[in-house]
Order: sequence, then structure tokens, then C-alpha cells
Amino acid sequence: MKMILLSNVLAAVLPTRKPVPAETVEHPTSNKPSEVDAGYGDTRSNCHQIKNLLFENRYLQGITLIEQKKYPQALNEFDRLLTHEPDNPLFHLQRGICLKHLGEFEGALPPLFTALTLDPQNGVAVKNIAACYQSLRQKQASAWWYGLATRLNPHDPDVWRGLGECYDSLKMANEVVQSYKKEIDLIASLRDDIVADVSQSSKSQFFCPCPSKIKQMNEYTVRLIDRLGYIGRYHLAIGHIDEAKNYLLWSISTWADTRKITDHYNLRCIDSGLSSYTLNLLKFPAKQKQMLVLALGTLADCHVREEQISEALDCLQTILDIEPAEKIVRERIQNMVASVNDPATKSEGKVSYGG
Repeated sequence: MKMILLSNVLAAVLPTRKPVPAETVEHPTSNKPSEVDAGYGDTRSNCHQIKNLLFENRYLQGITLIEQKKYPQALNEFDRLLTHEPDNPLFHLQRGICLKHLGEFEGALPPLFTALTLDPQNGVAVKNIAACYQSLRQKQASAWWYGLATRLNPHDPDVWRGLGECYDSLKMANEVVQSYKKEIDLIASLRDDIVADVSQSSKSQFFCPCPSKIKQMNEYTVRLIDRLGYIGRYHLAIGHIDEAKNYLLWSISTWADTRKITDHYNLRCIDSGLSSYTLNLLKFPAKQKQMLVLALGTLADCHVREEQISEALDCLQTILDIEPAEKIVRERIQNMVASVNDPATKSEGKVSYGG
């Protein structure tokens, strides 16, 4: 079980000052997932199901239209294809996905069910059926279909997230936690793979900059930090303070780790004489910093719940180190200091910044 020392990770990226008190965070164990389906299916490997090469090219054109969010045009393309191959599960699947993206959730279900009838192991169809029922607010049906999707496609974090959201709407707290943990586990594993690739590349003697790798790493990092913060806030809301702190600390350490990797990669890029345009592609995303501030605010909430005012103040001061203009944080610090001096005002020091 991997343990992370918060003081060490923050010291690497924040101004010199007294760090947040040393704490540890446990990472749930991880199984390496396979490549995650993008929602419209594995387009190339499934083309063998298409009988005619011309139809295959038109199918891929329809997939490109979906990727470009041109759903009406894509829908027309798949409608035309179905006139030629009415029993092709891929065409029914993509037609249903187009309708789902257009907000026609009831209309999307028949083609998705047809795709599943023609291809009973089609996990993408099951996943999209579950999403349609979720959008239609049919909680029990959505939870059942997401449960089936996790069995057909257990390495897709999206299906675990969907299942967790269904359990949340059904007020099944334990199941919510387990589903979100699985989702986070899979996202973390995907991120670990790209981080290892980026780190190895930056250490290579024959350094070849690849902004797309940094972009992909940052996308996975944003998603991981977002989900870690969410489940941290969820645990706080149901009174699991220790679990909340674990996930929030993991979120903070992920941010710090990514910052160090990105900074090192940028230095190698500068040494390699990259243009300012390319360097701009490698800038550290502001969204990650916002999530860090949110995680620190929620961590302060945890400390307040346990009446650890000094630790909560430390978290809030760290926010000011990152964003000095956070006026609301300064006011909360003042309220919390007042609560230490006057127990009668303790409730005024309560932090809701990360809620």
C-alpha cells in the first residue's frame, strides 16, 4: 500500500513556509485497465462487421462526425447505412448514440436495444442504455444496466461513475463509495501509464518533446483530481472524516506530482530550443490549480469537524500561498482565529469553502 507524505509533496511546489501538518494517505490498490472506450465504440477493430468497403468508409466518416459533435449529420449517415445493412449492430449502435447526444433519450433506446439483440456482448450498447435511463431519471433501471455494463466492460471508469451516481440517487451510500473507488482506481492506473511515459521521455538522452503527451497527462490528472476531490467531499458529507482526508490528500499529492513532472519537462523543452507556441501548449492548466484550492478548502473543513483549528488554518494559509487574492479565505482565517480566542464564536470559523 503506497503512502504519501503531504509535507513533502507541498514543499516541492509551494513557497517556503510551515507546511500543512504531515499526514498520510492510502491509495486503493489498482488493477491495470485496458484502453477506455470513448463512448462510440472501438471504431477500427469492429469494421470487420461491415460487409462493404464503401460502407466501412462511410461508417468511419459517421464516427468522425460524432467526434466533431455534428450529431444530426452523423445520424443521417447511419440512417443511410442502415438502408443497406439493416442487420448491422454497429449502425444501430451509432444511431442510438447520436440520438442520445441530441437529447432524444427515449428515441435512442430502440436502436440501442436492437444493437444489443444483434450483438449480446456489446458493452458499449449497454453503457449507453444505462445512460439513457439515467437521463430519463429511471433510477432502478439505470442502476441495473450500469451494473451489467460493469460486468461487460469492467475496465471503463465511466460505467463505475454512472453506477455510483445511480446509487447516490437511490441513497445507497456504501455502494456509492465502492463504485467511485473503482472509478478512481482505474483513472489513476491510466494516468500512471502516461506519467511513466512522460517521465521516461524527459529523462532520455535523445529528448524528443511531445506536447500531446503532456496534454494527455494533464487531462487524466484533471479527471483524477476532480474525482478524488468529489469522493473526499462525499465522505465528509456522510461523516467519514478519515476517508475524506485520505482522498483529499491524494488529490493534493497528485497535483504536486504532476506539477513537478511538467516543470521538468518544460525545462527540457527550453533546453531543446522549442518555440514559445509549443511551450504555451505545456503550460500548467489553471483548472488543476482551482481543484487544488478546492481540495485544501475541503481538507480544512475536515480539520474543523475534528476541532483541529491549527491544521485548518494551515490549509487555508496554503490556499493564500497559491491564490493571494482569495479574500473569502482571509475572512475565514480571521473568523477561525477569533474562534480560538473566543469559544462562543467557534461556529463562525466553520469552513464551507470546499463543500
